[in-house]
Amino acid sequence: MREMTLYHATDESVAKKILQDKFIVKKNTEHWLGNGIYFYRDISLANWWKTRPSSKYSCNMPNPVIVQVEIQVDESKVLDLGLLKDYQWCIKEFQVFYKDFYVVYFAGQTNSIESMRSAFFDYLFLSKDIQMIIGNFYLPNQPYISQHSNDQFKQFNLEYFEEQVCIAKDKQNIIINKKII
Repeated sequence: MREMTLYHATDESVAKKILQDKFIVKKNTEHWLGNGIYFYRDISLANWWKTRPSSKYSCNMPNPVIVQVEIQVDESKVLDLGLLKDYQWCIKEFQVFYKDFYVVYFAGQTNSIESMRSAFFDYLFLSKDIQMIIGNFYLPNQPYISQHSNDQFKQFNLEYFEEQVCIAKDKQNIIINKKII
């Protein structure tokens, strides 16, 4: 079993509803890890996000708070793209998805790479019983890191990779505890 503490920034009114019931997932064809509930593992990033919500996802947070969750999930149901074995498995599954599903069902349609990526991860949630995806990504101009780093440090080739976690929308049972912090 994998146990983790994760953080989700939202408005206080939404957070209270989450505590009473569950997270509500709004379908979006361009979620980067598929349709699900997004969390940061780093509370610093959740705090950064709550003060700079993206208008792309209709985030309106007049009273921003953090929902902290504890999750417990079977390790075999986790796709961790920071692990080489999982990353290589993901590449192989994408080849199958693209040939057997994407080309068949979306042939001739103009779709963005973002919508293809989201459809692929939704496919993994449904067809492979993946319950949680951990994704790392690099932003060249990371807005949460001071741009005053010096050239000597840049020579180390050490980059910060943001990590987000997406829990499949119908797998909220892996959340064993939640609270507003």
